[in-house]
Amino acid sequence: MIKSIAEAKAVFESLNKNHVKYGVARNYDFLLQNRVYEGKDIDVVALGKDKNRVHSILIKHGFGKVPINPFSKKVLYGKYVAEDKKVLLFHFHLDGITGRHTRYLDAEPILSRRVKKSFFYVPASEDEFLAILLHNVLDLNHVRDTYRQKLSQMVKGLDMLYVRENLYSLFSEKQTDLILKYVSNKNYTALESLMPSLKRRFVCAHPFKISTVFIG
Repeated sequence: MIKSIAEAKAVFESLNKNHVKYGVARNYDFLLQNRVYEGKDIDVVALGKDKNRVHSILIKHGFGKVPINPFSKKVLYGKYVAEDKKVLLFHFHLDGITGRHTRYLDAEPILSRRVKKSFFYVPASEDEFLAILLHNVLDLNHVRDTYRQKLSQMVKGLDMLYVRENLYSLFSEKQTDLILKYVSNKNYTALESLMPSLKRRFVCAHPFKISTVFIG
């Protein structure tokens, strides 16, 4: 087994054994495709109440805590994997999926719906879709090429009532309809043109959640 995969597997097995609820939201494809870790943070959503247990497990497996914004609801751990010449990074989002701006998805509903994929847990398809979509729409100024095909594939067969309800809590109904229309039609140029108004709507609707916001 590729060493970085073995290291990640050991962490997830310890989390499972210690009954720590989590869901790997992004950057886990290398675990399933048996390829070398690419160096992107493995984004994991967990509960704040499990922060100390998460810390103990990561330290036990030789990871060090990486300093980040002390006021954020995130903790980052890294370990150099000499065999792969990579620093393996676990980025834990506590109590919800948090972007550059603020938390946009709460942990409880995600973890109550999570599913097991191989040796680790991931959010249900609807929550994973929302996490990737909102990461691009709220944190970035464009939709990354690596996510375009995935979003367009995932939108098929989702529980759209659940997806729409979550998007309605952040944006207007009209904006929500446009977002889903553009993703379904793979019209990412139109979606990117919509991003400034989506960010403005989000900021206006959630002023007390915003710490630092850069409107694209």
